[in-house]
Amino acid sequence: MNDKVAILLPTRNRWQILFDRALKSILNQTHKNWHLFIVHDGLVSERITLTDDRVSIFYIDKVYTYPKTDKKAEWLAGACNALNKALSQVNETFDYIARIDDDDEWKPFMLQEMIDFLKSSNVDFVSALWENEHGIPSETYSLDDLGLGGISKLGGVQTWLYKAKHKYTLYDGECWKKSLNANNELDWFERFFKGDVTMGFYDKVVCTISPRPGETEIGSKAYVK
Repeated sequence: MNDKVAILLPTRNRWQILFDRALKSILNQTHKNWHLFIVHDGLVSERITLTDDRVSIFYIDKVYTYPKTDKKAEWLAGACNALNKALSQVNETFDYIARIDDDDEWKPFMLQEMIDFLKSSNVDFVSALWENEHGIPSETYSLDDLGLGGISKLGGVQTWLYKAKHKYTLYDGECWKKSLNANNELDWFERFFKGDVTMGFYDKVVCTISPRPGETEIGSKAYVK
């Protein structure tokens, strides 16, 4: 096993913040055996190229599985098609899958420490803590709150790492219709969890999430605004 990681990154016309945050933090990883799949979803204002052969960029047409004017639904489900395109590129050479958004920043040790923790815990999936721009650690999801039972903690999607053999769990573009776990990553996790995979939680901050330039909110509040 070479501990090769497939990194999924959906985006749309946010190249500068992708370069300044997500890409920079990926290139700074102490674990170097990865391949980044950037999927640009929808009309593109500028096509870019990168010289690092560990990065592949795909441009795909926007697929609407929700009302075009519903910004909340777009935040919940808009990335699904791009993420599934990235997952389709994961072949048998990969050992793990991770996901990051274009405005997230991984700590340099993120991949290496998460891989080490997953191995030592003998689990299929691991999540961890993220912090805000002030260095305050995030709250975690409760599986009880997600309707899944149990007392295990779940960190944000930017902290997830799981074995690549589970690449066939895809994202559902109609997740926004659900009354519970309607967000694309929570819908994905619910189906993943019910597949009886083993999971662990790494109680350490591995990622920073900050508002985009000129904004004060993150997540759905920033997107809808």
